[in-house]
Amino acid sequence: MYKTILAILAFVYLVYPLGLAAAEATVVTVQPLATLLFHPKQEAPAHVVSLNDSLLSLELPGILIDIAVEVGQLVQKEMPLLRLDPWIYKNQLQQAQAGLEESQTRLQLAQRQHERATQLHKNGQLTTEQFDQRVAELHSLTAQVRQQRVLLQAAQERLDHTILKAPFAGLVTDRTSQLGGYAAPGTPLLRLTDIEQVELTAQIRPDQGAQFDAAWQGQFYLEGQSYPVQLRALLATQDPQARTREARLRFVGAPKPFPGITGRLVWISPRPHLPAWILSRRGGVLGVFLARGSVAHFLPLPQAVEGQPIPLDPLPEGAVILSAREPLQDGSAIRLEPER
Repeated sequence: MYKTILAILAFVYLVYPLGLAAAEATVVTVQPLATLLFHPKQEAPAHVVSLNDSLLSLELPGILIDIAVEVGQLVQKEMPLLRLDPWIYKNQLQQAQAGLEESQTRLQLAQRQHERATQLHKNGQLTTEQFDQRVAELHSLTAQVRQQRVLLQAAQERLDHTILKAPFAGLVTDRTSQLGGYAAPGTPLLRLTDIEQVELTAQIRPDQGAQFDAAWQGQFYLEGQSYPVQLRALLATQDPQARTREARLRFVGAPKPFPGITGRLVWISPRPHLPAWILSRRGGVLGVFLARGSVAHFLPLPQAVEGQPIPLDPLPEGAVILSAREPLQDGSAIRLEPER
């Protein structure tokens, strides 16, 4: 009888710590990490900018006698926009034309004289000095004709420049010129904005910048309409106050929105994320608890921001602990809740 009691006490002594340890293990539920991952939607403020937003001016001075466009008007490339009084430039062109005709007439005479002088020089009827003089006159007049042609071309170009033409198709967004007013060279008269060559500029937060690569694509949303865009460049410089970087994006296909319009750039993050509710804080650091066997492992995520989805790349091993995370510490004993 005495031996039986001792055996029972010994059995209880051996089994009791195991039962106590089992009782101290936290019962948790887990879920495979891959089933929790998702690709969240990202947004950034954006607006459309024109690649050509030009202040147009004339190269020549003069009086404006015609203004063919108004603010808000769409124009085509090479369409006449402004016209100067061309009288003085027509007069210069006529003078250059007359000078060229005179030089050509003198050149024709010099050529005939050179032909006769050549024959006389061969026959010994003209001295070498006289012959050389005829050759020099011919060369001089030939140079004068070339010079007069250049002057004529310049006069023609000045006359052509009395008309200001649109350098590209666009929208007239400002006009400072007045009919009958004097236009000085280089003074802005019209502002023309290109509506075809446009890009989207967006302000990207530091945590979003890593998502942009050469294959990135997104959508620009404006009043219920979306425009597909593709990344052209992410500027390396950062705004010192907002800590954002500027992204430049091309519109894919047509139509394209007008410059100056503001909307939202929306894209799906290419990186897998964990939902924000799965985060726990230990020692001032955010992270997640992973179940590895019968032990809880705390995985710190320094890049995590409370209340925001957490990018997770590369993926760690282990299942994520969902419930009863409050008392857990790194290395805590856990026991999986039985399946029902």
